[in-house]
Amino acid sequence: MGVAIARHEIKMTIDDLIRAADRMLSPNGRLIVIYPAWRMIDIIIRMRGAGIEPKKAELIYSKPGENAIRVMVEGAKGGRRGLIVAPPFYIYDHNGRYSDAMRNMFGALTETPVLCRPDGRAGTDEMIRPATEDTDGNRNDT
Repeated sequence: MGVAIARHEIKMTIDDLIRAADRMLSPNGRLIVIYPAWRMIDIIIRMRGAGIEPKKAELIYSKPGENAIRVMVEGAKGGRRGLIVAPPFYIYDHNGRYSDAMRNMFGALTETPVLCRPDGRAGTDEMIRPATEDTDGNRNDT
């Protein structure tokens, strides 16, 4: 349930988020959100409507050649108009390994995903990722 709450508007909508940010941010305070790419216009319109001016947008792609999966939007409360669209951010490179940008962001904490074939031998693009647990104890096998 924790993953669903984090990824979907179950307990809070975009409007709830923007209203809370508007109350909490000081003048020129920054709000940074990551949303599904298809919601980019919704978040930008709502931020501007609340007086939180979108300043930077960065599309996040799983890998080159695919559609964007997320968008990161940064806004400044009471900021002047002017949006910078950053270069695309790729999570994986063409070989299924973490991109240079991803490795730079996480540094030594990032390990390249293990690439292996269904028979367990290395050499294909099918990724096998270790199961992890979210902070709320939910298993995440994807």
